[in-house]
Amino acid sequence: MWKWLNQKRIRDYPRLAFIASYTVLLLNFLLRHGWIGGLTNYLMWGDFIIYYAAGILYINNIQHLYVFKIQEITQLSLIGSTKPIGLSFYSYPPNAALLHSAFTYIPLPLAIILWCILRTYPKIERS
Repeated sequence: MWKWLNQKRIRDYPRLAFIASYTVLLLNFLLRHGWIGGLTNYLMWGDFIIYYAAGILYINNIQHLYVFKIQEITQLSLIGSTKPIGLSFYSYPPNAALLHSAFTYIPLPLAIILWCILRTYPKIERS
């Protein structure tokens, strides 16, 4: 195992994985049909759409946060005429929806970009 895991592989494999992942993401985005990815035929950023919709429901009426039909209607209103294969429901606690509601004050595309930046921002380790 340790002979296989040499310095060159440790240096190059994360770069290759990064390039491959973001190439698929870029092609998915460029070849998309609405919110459906061009390569995968799945809803792009579906997890964030769930969070964004939960934030909207939290602000408008927290009583509707866990009503599945209202969650579905809210999510479909965000993605417009795109017909996804299926949608997921929001299952996090209400205080998480409070955090997600902060993103609803900016438009959905900008909120997705901010979410991606926050999720991939490297964590600073203290020594």
